[in-house]
Amino acid sequence: MKNKIELKKMLSISIVTIMIWAVILGIFEICEYKIYTKNVNQKIAQIITKICEEYKDIDKNELMSILNNKENIDTELFNKYGIDLNAERYNFAK
Repeated sequence: MKNKIELKKMLSISIVTIMIWAVILGIFEICEYKIYTKNVNQKIAQIITKICEEYKDIDKNELMSILNNKENIDTELFNKYGIDLNAERYNFAK
């Protein structure tokens, strides 16, 4: 009987510990995703800014429509340079 009580106590402590760790890891995941999204958005903004500086006559509305477009793109250009768009991470530096 005493073993059952100890088993229940151990299981309840283990379940609470696992739930606490799951919540902590979930919070870290959300924070990391926000940081990742911010970095990607900053890089896109840098690219758009550089394009606007180099090509003064480019229509900014056209650039925004390209960014908001949901059509599939032709990946041949990227494949020529060895960039796999299905990879988890891109390394453009060579």
